[in-house]
Amino acid sequence: MQTRAKIISQLVDKPKSSTFAFLKEYRNKSDEVSDYNFILNIKYSSMIKKSIALLQEVDFAVKSVQYFAKMEILDSLRESLNNPNVDKLDKYYSPVIVDNNIINGLRICKSNNNLHIYGTLVSKKVIIKGNYKQINHSSFTLVKNEIRKTLPISKFRSFIIHPSDCKYLTINNKKIIL
Repeated sequence: MQTRAKIISQLVDKPKSSTFAFLKEYRNKSDEVSDYNFILNIKYSSMIKKSIALLQEVDFAVKSVQYFAKMEILDSLRESLNNPNVDKLDKYYSPVIVDNNIINGLRICKSNNNLHIYGTLVSKKVIIKGNYKQINHSSFTLVKNEIRKTLPISKFRSFIIHPSDCKYLTINNKKIIL
Protein backbone atom coordinates (compact mmCIF):
# COMPACT_ATOMS: atom_id res chain seq x y z
CA MET A 1 0.00 0.00 0.00
CA GLN A 2 1.27 3.46 -0.86
CA THR A 3 2.70 5.49 2.07
CA ARG A 4 0.10 8.27 1.78
CA ALA A 5 -2.74 5.75 1.76
CA LYS A 6 -1.31 4.01 4.85
CA ILE A 7 -1.16 7.31 6.75
CA ILE A 8 -4.68 8.32 5.74
CA SER A 9 -6.08 4.90 6.63
CA GLN A 10 -4.80 5.30 10.20
CA LEU A 11 -6.70 8.57 10.61
CA VAL A 12 -9.99 7.67 8.94
CA ASP A 13 -11.37 5.72 11.90
CA LYS A 14 -11.19 8.71 14.24
CA PRO A 15 -11.50 11.84 12.11
CA LYS A 16 -12.76 14.02 14.99
CA SER A 17 -10.67 12.78 17.94
CA SER A 18 -7.13 13.60 18.99
CA THR A 19 -4.62 11.15 17.61
CA PHE A 20 -1.07 10.55 18.79
CA ALA A 21 1.76 10.38 16.28
CA PHE A 22 5.51 9.77 16.41
CA LEU A 23 8.09 10.61 13.75
CA LYS A 24 11.34 8.66 14.01
CA GLU A 25 14.53 10.44 12.96
CA TYR A 26 12.84 13.23 11.01
CA ARG A 27 15.35 15.38 9.09
CA ASN A 28 14.33 19.02 8.65
CA LYS A 29 15.54 21.61 6.11
CA SER A 30 18.47 22.53 8.36
CA ASP A 31 19.62 18.89 8.56
CA GLU A 32 18.59 18.52 12.20
CA VAL A 33 17.51 14.94 12.95
CA SER A 34 14.99 14.51 15.76
CA ASP A 35 12.29 12.23 17.11
CA TYR A 36 8.91 13.95 17.56
CA ASN A 37 5.81 13.02 19.54
CA PHE A 38 2.77 15.09 18.65
CA ILE A 39 -1.02 15.13 18.60
CA LEU A 40 -2.99 15.32 15.35
CA ASN A 41 -6.58 16.51 14.79
CA ILE A 42 -5.92 19.82 16.49
CA LYS A 43 -7.61 22.92 15.14
CA TYR A 44 -5.25 25.85 14.72
CA SER A 45 -8.01 28.27 15.77
CA SER A 46 -8.41 26.41 19.08
CA MET A 47 -4.71 26.87 19.78
CA ILE A 48 -4.99 30.57 18.98
CA LYS A 49 -7.99 30.94 21.33
CA LYS A 50 -6.16 29.15 24.15
CA SER A 51 -3.09 31.32 23.59
CA ILE A 52 -5.17 34.52 23.71
CA ALA A 53 -6.94 33.42 26.91
CA LEU A 54 -3.67 32.51 28.58
CA LEU A 55 -1.89 35.69 27.54
CA GLN A 56 -4.78 37.87 28.71
CA GLU A 57 -4.30 36.46 32.21
CA VAL A 58 -0.64 37.49 32.37
CA ASP A 59 0.05 40.85 33.99
CA PHE A 60 3.08 42.92 33.08
CA ALA A 61 3.86 46.38 34.38
CA VAL A 62 2.14 48.95 32.17
CA LYS A 63 4.52 50.50 29.67
CA SER A 64 7.15 47.82 30.27
CA VAL A 65 8.80 46.07 27.32
CA GLN A 66 6.96 42.87 28.28
CA TYR A 67 3.63 44.72 28.32
CA PHE A 68 4.12 46.10 24.79
CA ALA A 69 5.33 42.70 23.58
CA LYS A 70 2.23 41.07 25.06
CA MET A 71 -0.05 43.60 23.38
CA GLU A 72 1.63 43.11 20.01
CA ILE A 73 1.34 39.32 20.28
CA LEU A 74 -2.34 39.61 21.28
CA ASP A 75 -3.02 41.85 18.28
CA SER A 76 -1.35 39.34 15.97
CA LEU A 77 -3.25 36.38 17.46
CA ARG A 78 -6.57 38.21 17.20
CA GLU A 79 -5.82 39.12 13.60
CA SER A 80 -5.12 35.46 12.83
CA LEU A 81 -8.30 34.37 14.59
CA ASN A 82 -10.39 36.93 12.70
CA ASN A 83 -9.13 35.57 9.38
CA PRO A 84 -12.13 33.70 7.94
CA ASN A 85 -9.74 31.09 6.53
CA VAL A 86 -7.88 30.37 9.77
CA ASP A 87 -8.86 26.68 9.79
CA LYS A 88 -9.47 26.35 6.08
CA LEU A 89 -6.81 25.39 3.64
CA ASP A 90 -5.72 28.12 1.32
CA LYS A 91 -4.70 28.30 -2.30
CA TYR A 92 -1.52 26.34 -1.53
CA TYR A 93 -3.00 23.26 0.20
CA SER A 94 -5.79 20.78 -0.39
CA PRO A 95 -7.56 18.95 2.41
CA VAL A 96 -7.48 15.19 2.75
CA ILE A 97 -11.13 14.10 2.56
CA VAL A 98 -12.37 10.58 3.24
CA ASP A 99 -16.09 9.75 3.23
CA ASN A 100 -16.91 13.48 3.20
CA ASN A 101 -14.81 14.02 6.36
CA ILE A 102 -11.83 16.36 6.33
CA ILE A 103 -8.99 14.63 8.10
CA ASN A 104 -7.56 17.25 10.44
CA GLY A 105 -3.81 16.93 10.69
CA LEU A 106 -3.21 16.18 7.02
CA ARG A 107 -3.01 18.39 3.95
CA ILE A 108 -1.55 18.12 0.47
CA CYS A 109 0.60 20.81 -1.11
CA LYS A 110 -0.92 21.73 -4.48
CA SER A 111 2.37 22.70 -6.12
CA ASN A 112 4.31 19.47 -5.47
CA ASN A 113 1.71 17.02 -4.13
CA ASN A 114 3.67 16.49 -0.87
CA LEU A 115 1.75 15.24 2.13
CA HIS A 116 2.00 17.50 5.18
CA ILE A 117 1.13 16.32 8.66
CA TYR A 118 0.55 18.84 11.43
CA GLY A 119 -0.40 19.01 15.09
CA THR A 120 0.69 19.93 18.59
CA LEU A 121 4.18 19.03 19.74
CA VAL A 122 4.34 16.89 22.87
CA SER A 123 8.07 16.18 22.91
CA LYS A 124 11.16 16.42 20.76
CA LYS A 125 14.49 14.61 21.12
CA VAL A 126 17.32 16.00 19.00
CA ILE A 127 19.58 13.26 17.68
CA ILE A 128 21.79 15.34 15.35
CA LYS A 129 21.96 19.12 15.68
CA GLY A 130 21.18 21.07 12.54
CA ASN A 131 23.00 23.89 10.80
CA TYR A 132 21.09 27.05 11.67
CA LYS A 133 21.96 30.57 10.56
CA GLN A 134 22.76 33.00 13.34
CA ILE A 135 20.08 35.70 13.42
CA ASN A 136 20.51 38.94 15.33
CA HIS A 137 17.11 39.86 16.76
CA SER A 138 16.26 43.14 18.42
CA SER A 139 15.81 43.02 22.20
CA PHE A 140 12.06 43.61 21.69
CA THR A 141 11.80 40.60 19.37
CA LEU A 142 13.67 38.47 21.93
CA VAL A 143 11.13 39.46 24.60
CA LYS A 144 8.24 38.58 22.26
CA ASN A 145 9.87 35.23 21.46
CA GLU A 146 10.20 34.42 25.17
CA ILE A 147 6.53 35.21 25.73
CA ARG A 148 5.44 33.21 22.65
CA LYS A 149 7.34 30.14 23.93
CA THR A 150 4.91 29.99 26.86
CA LEU A 151 1.81 29.88 24.64
CA PRO A 152 0.05 26.80 23.23
CA ILE A 153 0.44 28.17 19.69
CA SER A 154 4.22 27.75 20.00
CA LYS A 155 3.71 23.97 20.02
CA PHE A 156 2.08 23.86 16.58
CA ARG A 157 4.24 21.95 14.09
CA SER A 158 3.98 20.94 10.46
CA PHE A 159 6.05 18.21 8.79
CA ILE A 160 6.49 17.28 5.15
CA ILE A 161 6.22 13.52 5.00
CA HIS A 162 8.76 12.20 2.54
CA PRO A 163 10.46 8.80 2.83
CA SER A 164 13.94 10.30 2.53
CA ASP A 165 13.34 12.59 5.54
CA CYS A 166 12.13 10.09 8.12
CA LYS A 167 12.61 6.45 9.14
CA TYR A 168 8.97 5.84 10.01
CA LEU A 169 5.77 7.35 11.31
CA THR A 170 3.61 5.85 14.03
CA ILE A 171 -0.04 6.83 14.39
CA ASN A 172 -1.90 5.46 17.43
CA ASN A 173 0.82 2.81 17.91
CA LYS A 174 0.58 1.60 14.29
CA LYS A 175 3.94 1.86 12.55
CA ILE A 176 4.07 3.09 8.97
CA ILE A 177 7.37 2.52 7.18
CA LEU A 178 7.98 5.43 4.81
